[in-house]
Amino acid sequence: MSYKDSLPSEANLVRMTRRPCARASRFRWTAAGVVSEALNVSSSLVASMVISPTASTIAAGDTQQYTVTGYDGMGHSLGDVTGSTVLTVTDPNVTCTANVCGSSTPGTYTITATNGIAQTSAALTVSVPLWRT
Repeated sequence: MSYKDSLPSEANLVRMTRRPCARASRFRWTAAGVVSEALNVSSSLVASMVISPTASTIAAGDTQQYTVTGYDGMGHSLGDVTGSTVLTVTDPNVTCTANVCGSSTPGTYTITATNGIAQTSAALTVSVPLWRT
């Protein structure tokens, strides 16, 4: 019997299930009633991110808090990566400290979140406070 003959054919492939863990995925498949060895795939690198909120409006002098969720190269969630993500903005009128950004100057600004090679952005609009109009 050759190696190829020992592999399950598509007709004998019963099911394939995926059980993701926090930073690893466990794959197990069953072929013709025989459970194979488990294959563990692990990656803790952030390949993409989603920032929340992606767009917000605050009054001048207020701040906006952001959260960032990271995903590995296979699209599995790495959970909240806000603590290891750096928020920046190129305009000197806006300040970001940890995951909170704000400004006293009305305008629309782009907040950039960076974690390793992954980047995403959010729009922050700062409006004139109602008491000043």
